[in-house]
This record gives sequence, C-alpha cells and structure tokens, in this order.
Amino acid sequence: MGRPARIVLLHTSPRLPAGLLTARAWRLLADATVYAGAETPQAAAIRAAGTDVTVLAGPASAQADALLAADADTVVWLAGADGDGPLGQALAERLVARSDEGPVLEAEYGSFDPPGARLLDVVAVMDRLRTSCPWDREQTHASLAPYLLEEAYETIDAIDSGERAHLREELGDVLFQVAFHSRVAAESTAADRFDVDDVAGELVEKLVRRHPHVFGDVSVSGADEVVANWDEIKRAEKARDSSVDGVPLAQPALQLAAKLQSRAERAGVEAVLPPAADPDGELGTQLFELVRRSRAAGLDAEAALRRAALRYAAAVRAAEAEPATAAPPVDTEPAAAAPAVEAESAADTESAADTESAADTESAADTESAADTEPAADTAGTTEAGAADARHAP
Repeated sequence: MGRPARIVLLHTSPRLPAGLLTARAWRLLADATVYAGAETPQAAAIRAAGTDVTVLAGPASAQADALLAADADTVVWLAGADGDGPLGQALAERLVARSDEGPVLEAEYGSFDPPGARLLDVVAVMDRLRTSCPWDREQTHASLAPYLLEEAYETIDAIDSGERAHLREELGDVLFQVAFHSRVAAESTAADRFDVDDVAGELVEKLVRRHPHVFGDVSVSGADEVVANWDEIKRAEKARDSSVDGVPLAQPALQLAAKLQSRAERAGVEAVLPPAADPDGELGTQLFELVRRSRAAGLDAEAALRRAALRYAAAVRAAEAEPATAAPPVDTEPAAAAPAVEAESAADTESAADTESAADTESAADTESAADTEPAADTAGTTEAGAADARHAP
C-alpha cells in the first residue's frame, strides 16, 4: 500500500458560500483524495462538483493516523471553521517522530474573507441573541433608543481620548445597536418592515446618489462644491418646506443652535431672533449669539464648552488629590442675593469662544440620521452620556 507524498490542510472561509473556492483550490481537489471531519456544506459542494469526500470521525489522533496511512499521492483535508488545530498538531508530532522521510505537510487557503465579512458574524450573533436571550427578546425600538444615544456619546469620548482600542470597542457597540434595531424591524408584520440588508442597501444607494463626482460624470473643483452638490441633491430628495425641517431638535442646545444657523445661512435666509421677555430667555439669546460669533470665527461652541467642562473636571480631581488643609472660617453673614442675568457686551461674551483653537472647525455631520452624514456641514459636539450602561448589559 502506498503512502501519501503530501498532506494538504485546505482552509476555507465559513462566511462565504460553500463551493466558492479559488481555481488553485479546485485543481488541488481534482487530483487528490479528500477527507473531512464532518459533513459540511463545503463537503457537499465539493461532492456536487464531482470529487468524493470521505468523512473521518473521531479524535484528532485517529484522524492523523488515517491520513498518514492513506493510499494516495496527495491527501487533502477540508479544515473546519476553527482550523482543526489539534489535527495539525497531531500530524506534526507524528512526522517529527518518524525515522523515515514522511509526507510534506502543507496549508492551502481555498477562499478568503473579503473586507466586511465579519459583519455576517454580527448578523448571525444578533439572530442568536434575539431568539435565545430573555433580555434581548424583550427589547423594542423605544427601549433601545437610550442605548443608541449613549453609545454615540461614548464613541465621541473614545475619539477625544485618542485611544484607538477604546474607539474600536465603542464603534462596535454602535454597530451592535444598528444590528439590533434592524433585527427588531425584521420581525414586524407591517408592510414597511425592513431588515439589515435593506438598511445597508439604502445606505449604499444614497451614498452613490449623493456622490455623482465619484460614481457619475460630475466634476467638482473641491470640497466646497461637494457640499453644495450634496445639499442640492438632498433638497430634491426630501422636498421640505423649510430649510430647518429635519433638524433633530433633541440634540444638545449649542449644537442645535449651530445647525439651525448653518441651515438658514446655506439657504440664504436672514432671520432675526425675536426678543426675550424674561431673564431665562435673555440668557438663551446671549448663548445663541455666542454660537453665531463662534461659527463666524470658525469655532465649535459645543466642543469648546465640552473641553472647558473636562478641564474643570480635571481641576476638581486635582483639588481633591491635594492634602487636606485647615477648614476656612465659617461665614456667618447672610448670603447676598444672586444678581439678575444681564446682557453681556460683545467683548465679554466673545472671550469664551476666542479661547479655543481655530482648528476646531465645524464638522460635516448632519445629525438628522447616521446615514445622512453630510460631507462637511455643521457642529458635531456632544454632551456627556447618561448613567445607564449602553452595552449588552445582561
């Protein structure tokens, strides 16, 4: 009985359709005796193409002995999704212990994961969670909404931290929210139900449609013209009555003010903020004007205030870390009444914006939806996230 001259461990992607192999892999299979550890879609596809596949059940040690004793010049093993590491180790140990010249042990890759292939795993895991986890089964779009918002805030925190591993984790949490909402929507019996493929398909169509300079024959002179084209295409798609229609009103107040101002400016609309009738309204007027001056200076008021708040938090921690000192004398005098809020001069209010670097220009995010991100639009600051854990808590 002959012995194999080569044993090839053929690895394939479990995320691609069975039978989708390279030409090199098909040539290898055509001239070899093929084995597998179990009945798999890949084994069935290879049989359907005319090549027999023998299943060898049992432990890795027994499988290794069978491959080494095979009566064939070339033996191919269809590796499982986990790579069948124990079998490879068992073969290597036996070949090293042999006194005679044994077969050559090789590894071949018959298919490869394209970029984005692991997204299929996300969908599969989400399906399993939705059907097997009591907490996941109970969730709705409404119950998940706070988590989506908090994950977005945590992603901004990760960006600010500069830690790439942290950012990778938080982007994954945002992706999980997209997969979760898509899975919930797929269970609907309504006529407007959709699934994750519909979400991805609509995104692709929108990006292609709004980038005619990339996917069409439109020429642009630079980024400003890209933004102008984007706005024009979006206006034609949405057919809104006002330039400020569609602006999410629940976003942070400074960011909301900047977005409304930007929308009006781009539409060529000149509007004056009505006068306030009380101190609270006057404070809002001052803040609104501060945002306007910040934008004129190329600054992001939301981001500037957030950085100031973070500096203050750091100062509080530093003060708390200092050795305790004698307590100051107690002031027994009654506290003075808080002064009423008065309108500040332009010079007073402008100083708050001028302290930040001019590098913090407006971002292009149209916060109407994650998919409606404009190439370059308005401010993208955030506020601190809430206390709830937005990850998959259970």
